[in-house]
Amino acid sequence: MNSFEQRTQVPKSYLFIGSVSFLCFLHLFNALAAPASNVLGWALPAYLSFKALESPGHDDDVQWLTYWVVFGAFNFVEGLALRLVLYYFPWYFTFKTILILWLQLPSF
Repeated sequence: MNSFEQRTQVPKSYLFIGSVSFLCFLHLFNALAAPASNVLGWALPAYLSFKALESPGHDDDVQWLTYWVVFGAFNFVEGLALRLVLYYFPWYFTFKTILILWLQLPSF
């Protein structure tokens, strides 16, 4: 985000607020919530997983392998019983997106 701020001269807080607003907009329409959640779950983690494989240490490999197991479990549950999940958890995709973003933080 710092490099974005330096290149565009736009404060990084605007990027953050715009990104959060866009995600909230997509989650308002339930039909767009699942694709938005899956794109967030695949785009950056896939890139960072490939970078972790090329790094000499193994700690980041374990972190991203754990992430993919948790993300795969969510997608497996969705594949089996999406209607049942959405019936009991109406804000499922919002919570899933928040959890995915939390899992992507380096400290977790």
